[in-house]
Amino acid sequence: MRSAGILIAFASSFVLSAWASGPRTECVYLYNAKTGETCASVGASTGTSVAAIKSINPGIDCDAPFTASTTPVCCRQYTPTCAAWEIATQPTCDYLLPKWHLSKAQFVKNNNDVDDKCGLVVGKEYCATTDSCEVQPAECCRLFPTSQYCDYVQ
Repeated sequence: MRSAGILIAFASSFVLSAWASGPRTECVYLYNAKTGETCASVGASTGTSVAAIKSINPGIDCDAPFTASTTPVCCRQYTPTCAAWEIATQPTCDYLLPKWHLSKAQFVKNNNDVDDKCGLVVGKEYCATTDSCEVQPAECCRLFPTSQYCDYVQ
């Protein structure tokens, strides 16, 4: 009976680790707060709630005015949608980069669970690209005849 419990725990952890995390959230509205401003004043200026500012910026103290001459405060975030997924067949992302016309930094940005060394778990699914034109280059070439996507069409 004990071995069955261990097997279930192992299988559960394997299934959980096989799920892909997807693209990293990006700050799309950065406000440079001045000395004396508060999270409330930044929120009033940007239309962002104090709760959202706290959630997006966990390192910011919203209980006191900002003391630095400029404090960057992210007020809005966006998480890109993944356009294509790849199941890793090798332990690093290097083999995927030319296929998807990506730099290592772009691949890392597309996968919030991949670090700068770009190590992968073989068998796990990763976001290959957030660019839908990489998935359908012929359509994008038709719409944008001078784009780099026309180079990808055979």
